[in-house]
Amino acid sequence: MRVLKVTPTMQAKALQVIKEWMGEGEEPVLMPKFEGCSGPVPAIVYEGGPHEWPIFVGQDPDVHEALTKIGVWCEPYSGWALCLYRTEV
Repeated sequence: MRVLKVTPTMQAKALQVIKEWMGEGEEPVLMPKFEGCSGPVPAIVYEGGPHEWPIFVGQDPDVHEALTKIGVWCEPYSGWALCLYRTEV
């Protein structure tokens, strides 16, 4: 199986999508090689964020659409981490 990497540009755009979803005053962080997912993959983490935010982000159709446009899909890892994967084109 071929695994496509999420490029740094895609990671930055995905982080911006999540920041816009959260609103001002919230500061999630991008971790390019998060070990908690299925191997070292990019993840957006924010332990002090809104309760269970990755689950709500993962279910939001507007976020899904925005991430799909940049070639990324997301998967909640926990209540504070959102893993990023590249969609196959």
